[in-house]
Amino acid sequence: MFVTVWAATGITAGAGRAEALYRFRSKVAVSDLVVVTLAVIGAHLIRFGPANPVAEGGVGGAFQATYVLFSALLVLGWLAALRLHGAYRVNTLGRGTEEYRSVAAATLRLFATVAVVSYAAQLQIARGYVIIALPAGLGGLLLTRRASRAWLGRRRAEGEFCHDVLVVGDSEHLRSLVDNLRSAPAAGYRVVAACSADADTDVAGVPVLGSERDAGDVARRLAVDTVVCASSRYLGPSALRQLGWELEGSGTELVVAPGLLDVAGPRLTTRPVAGLPLLHVEAPMFSGPKLFVKTALDVVGAGVLLLLASPLLLAVLLVIWAGDRGPVFFLQERVGLDGRRFRMVKFRSMVVDAESRLASLRSGQGVGSGDADGPLFKLRHDPRVTPVGRFIRRHSIDELPQLFNVVAGQMSLVGPRPPLPGEVEQYGDDVRRRLLVKPGMTGLWQINGRSDLSWEQSVRLDLYYVENWSVLGDLTILWRTIRTVLNGHSGY
Repeated sequence: MFVTVWAATGITAGAGRAEALYRFRSKVAVSDLVVVTLAVIGAHLIRFGPANPVAEGGVGGAFQATYVLFSALLVLGWLAALRLHGAYRVNTLGRGTEEYRSVAAATLRLFATVAVVSYAAQLQIARGYVIIALPAGLGGLLLTRRASRAWLGRRRAEGEFCHDVLVVGDSEHLRSLVDNLRSAPAAGYRVVAACSADADTDVAGVPVLGSERDAGDVARRLAVDTVVCASSRYLGPSALRQLGWELEGSGTELVVAPGLLDVAGPRLTTRPVAGLPLLHVEAPMFSGPKLFVKTALDVVGAGVLLLLASPLLLAVLLVIWAGDRGPVFFLQERVGLDGRRFRMVKFRSMVVDAESRLASLRSGQGVGSGDADGPLFKLRHDPRVTPVGRFIRRHSIDELPQLFNVVAGQMSLVGPRPPLPGEVEQYGDDVRRRLLVKPGMTGLWQINGRSDLSWEQSVRLDLYYVENWSVLGDLTILWRTIRTVLNGHSGY
């Protein structure tokens, strides 16, 4: 509903970038006002009914009038808490999980404050009212924020609402930086120019307009929104500080890429020592309370999913068996946590003699070309896949029996892709770190390309997950997996 409102209110690519983003922020604020108001009014009506305090008069009317005033103040306080927690900062709208965290923190702290004040002042706030308003409001806010992010991401992928970016640094570091920014168009960073002393005319297709020391002048001339600085032997601490001074008052944001690849934000902490900001990198965690929560989530989640999906499992089982009267399940040895082997179960999606025909396919017989990449071997148009198999593969239905592996503790709901023993034999020491956590039914590889990923891309995503996994990250991946498998893209 709110996406339609935004789309109809005339935010166009022709508007100035800053003006368009601020107008987008206004639409987000209006949607928050609507959600919070509906949640509070709904809680009031459900808990107390649609009584008219003026018509009733007396004690009951005064009681109702008090809650009407409290509801109005709660709406105003809720909106103020969102603003104080940075939920309307233009730089965070549509980026990462910081936006969601600010919304959740503002809501929970508001209601915690209400609870403390009511206890200290001996106010009798109806618990039923709070129990309804809190989850309804928080859930509504997160859903509308998700809708706004999706809408903004689509528009940014089309080139709208983007921040023009000037990248600064050595050409070697700028190439990977530009590639990474281009790979995430929904983030809204559009690289328009570069400043590098050791580059000629362009870096990764981006024109070079000067050296690192010219960055301030180039940024002002182009009126860019953001300057991103990568590693450079010409851009030391004093030069970087000078660049920051040159950008003061211009409205241009200065961003420093630390050069620590595949390290997520929660593991990075800035701690000043004697005026020097030191960037601390926390070690990845493979044990402790966080792992206990993940394990509990796996077992409970897999059990619930098995119950909910049991009719679908039975239907697919019958369809596969009716197709050729062959085995319904396909068991394959995979390598799990710490190199331990287990038998992974899937619905059979290929012909019965698929394994015996593998050697001829690897040598290129029977198909035009293979899609082998590194230790992986997967064909986009594999002749061994049955018609039913193509459908269940496209929507990952063939992987549902892996829920039994999760319940048995051999796999996790979220993790790296479960490798074959032949793949593991070719691993180097760095790739072997994938075995430090349980393999998953889904993961970053599932929501970022699935079967279309190259070997290098798959490894990079798996290693990033191993180094930076978190329970909140797992929940985010599970949510995005639902959309991925429903779309059926890149599943074969």
